[in-house]
Amino acid sequence: MKKKTILSFFIIIGFFISACSHQEDIQNDFMFEEYSKGDKIVLNSVNGGAKTLIRTDKGFIVEGEEDKV
Repeated sequence: MKKKTILSFFIIIGFFISACSHQEDIQNDFMFEEYSKGDKIVLNSVNGGAKTLIRTDKGFIVEGEEDKV
């Protein structure tokens, strides 16, 4: 009984060690080019409308509505 317990303990420990040693490489999903000043992004609505955003130094503005806050 004692030998079976010790053997099962070592098998479980061996399983955990082998399972942890095959770690996958983590890829960075956030590796993309940031928008630069003057870039235009078109947002299309499901209802058929569209808005164009223009990148500025402080963020984005909606094209045609530059004077709004």
